[in-house]
Amino acid sequence: MSRLRAACTTAVATAAATVLAAVPSTAAPEPGGVAALLTQLKSLYQQSEAAGEAYNASAQALARQRAQTARAGGGLADARAALERERAAAGAIAR
Repeated sequence: MSRLRAACTTAVATAAATVLAAVPSTAAPEPGGVAALLTQLKSLYQQSEAAGEAYNASAQALARQRAQTARAGGGLADARAALERERAAAGAIAR
């Protein structure tokens, strides 16, 4: 069992050393790296602002459409009730 433990410990230590060797201890910033990131951030912010405005416009259009549908539904209900009354009246006359 101790032989297996020693082999595992050696493998883990080797893997850790390999990973740590691959990562530089001090990352030197690329020239223009921060400026490029800020430019990209500004662009993404503008895109999100435009998307937010489009969403709000869509929400307002949807609210108007729902109100129009509700009005049309109310008018349709009135028309159906009137039709039913007229059918009943026509049936009474026919008898």
